[in-house]
Amino acid sequence: MIGSSSMSFFHNISKNNDELSFIISNVHTSIVNSVRRILLSEIETYAFNEINIIKNTSILHDEFIKHRISLIPLNCDDNIEIELKVQNNDPDILDVTSNDIKIVQESMINDRRAEEQTTLGLPFVRDILLIRLKNGEELSFTAKTKLDIGQTHAKYQPVSIVAFKILKSVIHLNEKFLGYMDKIPSTMELENSNIIGFLDITDHSLDYNSEGDIEDFYFKKNLVYKFKMESLCQHPEDLFLKALLKLKSKLKNILQKKNYNIVENVHIKDCINVTLSNEKYTIGNILEYSLNLHENVDFIYYKSGHPFDDFIKLSVKLKKSEDDFINCLIDSIGYLIRIIDEMIENWIKIFPDIKITQEQEEIDFLNS
Repeated sequence: MIGSSSMSFFHNISKNNDELSFIISNVHTSIVNSVRRILLSEIETYAFNEINIIKNTSILHDEFIKHRISLIPLNCDDNIEIELKVQNNDPDILDVTSNDIKIVQESMINDRRAEEQTTLGLPFVRDILLIRLKNGEELSFTAKTKLDIGQTHAKYQPVSIVAFKILKSVIHLNEKFLGYMDKIPSTMELENSNIIGFLDITDHSLDYNSEGDIEDFYFKKNLVYKFKMESLCQHPEDLFLKALLKLKSKLKNILQKKNYNIVENVHIKDCINVTLSNEKYTIGNILEYSLNLHENVDFIYYKSGHPFDDFIKLSVKLKKSEDDFINCLIDSIGYLIRIIDEMIENWIKIFPDIKITQEQEEIDFLNS
């Protein structure tokens, strides 16, 4: 168990090898869900892509074997090329695993994970069963890696599990209320300062202060979340930081690239329709949330069409005809970026030895 953060976002952080779980408070659901979606689909990861089956006399067909090879978790910072050539000359069944793979072209190995997940400098997990060969059967292939994201194929996903839940509403464990616990349903929401916002009373991983009371960050918050993720061959805290940086970068790109088109809604007064290219629900949810908070926005909703459509459509009604949507958009994105910056700063203080590579320029606020 890593010590609880004194910051306002992350609490009860627990790490066990590739598993990481913690409580998030003081942020909107849309932000938490956007981070989850980015972890699944928009973090660049290496995977075997160009797989050439040279000889295969096993019971499994080539495409099935290619699929198994492509899903081997990798731990490298550059492209590699591998080969395998195995023939079973014994009467017993031979297990062919990732241990039998040889590296043809060396690569940079992720230094912080190398000693934990690999042996003899191999940039992938050992002891993964690829195939079982009978006597006389043979398998040989070569493969090269490619850097891509989970939107392209599941083999590029850096996590196996990433999820969060909104914790249930219960009453604060206080002597004043202990006598009423058996009379009040655990799902009832009461308007009182001693009510925990969406918290599970059976959860023993809560933070308690010196007096045995639950810490204040659970109070007066609309939502509290329990976040859990399991990474593949990478440190989960590295991936979570990358997701925050990616979310910030996507928001900045909206303003810098101006990849949106604005037209007047002829059916509703002071309402405009905005088409935002190259974005889907990840950005749509948090823009809807932040624009709804803006003082010059009356209402906003968004929709996405066909799953293959790479855009979202927003309908925004401004409170006055002279209000400028672009200024509302700039203010709303700036608000989100400030929250994400604070989350990044909190996260780095919790994990001071975290690895930062190409995203270094995205956290220049730390050096300002």
